[in-house]
Amino acid sequence: MKNKIHKNIFAAIVAMVIALFATPQKAQAQDLYFGGVEVTQSNCNDLITAFKNHFTQVGIFGGEYCKASGKVTFDFATNTLTLDNANITLNLNPGSLDGVVFNSSRDMLRVNLIGNNVINSGTAAFHQARRNDGPDPSMTFTGTGTLTINNRGGNRSRYAAINIYVDGKMYVQCKELKVHTNFGTAIGALYGYESNGRSTLSIGSNAALIAKGRAGSIAKLNNFSMGSGYKFHTPSGARWDSRESAVCDGSGNVITDEVICAPKDWHPSTGIDNPIVNTPLTPSPKCGTYTLQGIRLTTEFSRLPRGVYIVDGKKVIKK
Repeated sequence: MKNKIHKNIFAAIVAMVIALFATPQKAQAQDLYFGGVEVTQSNCNDLITAFKNHFTQVGIFGGEYCKASGKVTFDFATNTLTLDNANITLNLNPGSLDGVVFNSSRDMLRVNLIGNNVINSGTAAFHQARRNDGPDPSMTFTGTGTLTINNRGGNRSRYAAINIYVDGKMYVQCKELKVHTNFGTAIGALYGYESNGRSTLSIGSNAALIAKGRAGSIAKLNNFSMGSGYKFHTPSGARWDSRESAVCDGSGNVITDEVICAPKDWHPSTGIDNPIVNTPLTPSPKCGTYTLQGIRLTTEFSRLPRGVYIVDGKKVIKK
């Protein structure tokens, strides 16, 4: 009798083990989180909806501190998180969330930007970590779009607005990345920084990086590099100081004002894309020709001096 019971128990255990390994497991992004929601195959094509559902259940979605629009997706095959005209606000207690985008163990994360994207956060907008036995993690911002991060932080903030892992790599290759924080560091390995670490920030591919942080705009990093033909546009005298592990002024003080690192021929966006150059236009009576200051002109366009004008609502450069 006992032998029969033991055989039945053994058979049941074997069946459970077989079932465990035979059952398809739901693919997950190695602990990649978006707004505290784990990214899986079931939600990766519409992370905005997953975000909304989660915080609706919590009871805070739709208010001043939590809202989202646009499109956010994740591609498992290419490790790519795509932000497509996304506007996300998650101003929670800085100590309650590791990051709006928290990559705890994925070796590589590519952030593809389409259109104009905004993240308003109370904690890190992006937080990079690493598997215990994994290589140095990398995070690359790429695409033809822009991303603006407004991080309000607070005295309980543990992370930079973009928090790079102690041995992590961050590459800026998108059109424009702008990071402002009211309290802490804008970009750096603020959490777990080590002077002998390998944290690296690299800027290239015609990207523009704009950063401002009350405790340091670009700080707590071991290495910094920018492409040939790049320079610090502001502030005057800005430079990378390896002794301070930060972008500093000429006296070696960590800069807390806005730092702009971009190609030498870079200039701020005017907000008007794709201007028309030297195209003869006949202004309509309703629209007409205006200066950039909004002053309407009565002189024919062909007789105007060189400059930039608004003709029928379009920006025109006359050379």
